[in-house]
Amino acid sequence: METAAGAGPGWPELPMDMLLEILRCAAVCTAWRTAYRDLRRRGIAASRQTPCLIYRSAAAGLNAIGMYSLSDQRPYTIPIPDPISEQHWFGSSHGWLIAADCRSDIILLNPITGRRIALPPATTMQHVTLVLNEEGILDKDPSKEHSEPDTYSLEEYRRYMYTKLVLSSNPSSDDDCIPMLIHQPYDQLSFAKVGGNSWNWLAVIPSLTVSTMTDGSTR
Repeated sequence: METAAGAGPGWPELPMDMLLEILRCAAVCTAWRTAYRDLRRRGIAASRQTPCLIYRSAAAGLNAIGMYSLSDQRPYTIPIPDPISEQHWFGSSHGWLIAADCRSDIILLNPITGRRIALPPATTMQHVTLVLNEEGILDKDPSKEHSEPDTYSLEEYRRYMYTKLVLSSNPSSDDDCIPMLIHQPYDQLSFAKVGGNSWNWLAVIPSLTVSTMTDGSTR
């Protein structure tokens, strides 16, 4: 499409700070995010931005978290679907927050779009066995007396068993994203697929404390 004579300067003449503001439009809504992803595929948009700090804010209440932008040097309030007090937050990866719900199942939360991704249930992990009551129903708070191995309630499990989770890529733009989880006992490593049904235990991996994903491999 041709522009009329005397029209304003084109994209190459835009100031850098204005371009950065345009790129931030990806956080506004799904449609703008789609446009931003198209720019990234064509190599126009920058793939990395200055990170933000996430924190709990008493002023925001139970259904929101605080976010401080290092580039803007200003705080923001981000609403979340469930009360923050009901989740056990233990990390972030590729812009997604990582939490465990009241059943110790891990969820991913995008603080900008509000999108949630449920990972496979904790009960599909190696070394995890459900404790049932006399009626054959899951016992939410089993007795710990003379228990071997260790026994935890659903709420307790998430606080003791999860060490760290990292994502191989951003699940917003990659349907093949692989979550890698360091967990107890003995800092074992398991992986899953976003949208999958179970966790897969890597029995040959020794005790780990730090895990990173590089080109699809764990280091």
